[in-house]
Amino acid sequence: MTLSDNHYQSLKLLSFNKKSVVYLLKIIFVDLIYLTENSTLTPEELLMEGWNNKYSIPSTAYAYFLSVLCHYHLNNVRHCQDSIQDLKLVIGERYLMPDMRCTATAYTLLGIALQLFGDKESARQAFLQSLEISPNASYISVARRLL
Repeated sequence: MTLSDNHYQSLKLLSFNKKSVVYLLKIIFVDLIYLTENSTLTPEELLMEGWNNKYSIPSTAYAYFLSVLCHYHLNNVRHCQDSIQDLKLVIGERYLMPDMRCTATAYTLLGIALQLFGDKESARQAFLQSLEISPNASYISVARRLL
């Protein structure tokens, strides 16, 4: 298991030195999420455009994306807007995003969330930002959404 610098700093704090290993393992963050093919945990909104499961998804961005989806499906407009704003903040801070490919993936998630919410121009900007950061041919789903 590899730990990021943030994890090492957290574990070095005095308050953590007195805790058991089991307690410490409960608070370690998951940095990246990898969805396997035919996973029941992959939202339909990602499957609709042929989301490629080879991408590493930043856990914080994915958590807020799932929050957006939950509120969208429950018709909680205000909470959905709040979750989109939180997702934008996480992307802006690049929180737990180790490389630019993760940032590009987070922008793709933001674009999908904005597109579902009906803000097509902002979604377009998010998709363009994703392509600008990582213009790989593997981002076919982003290009399809732009069209």
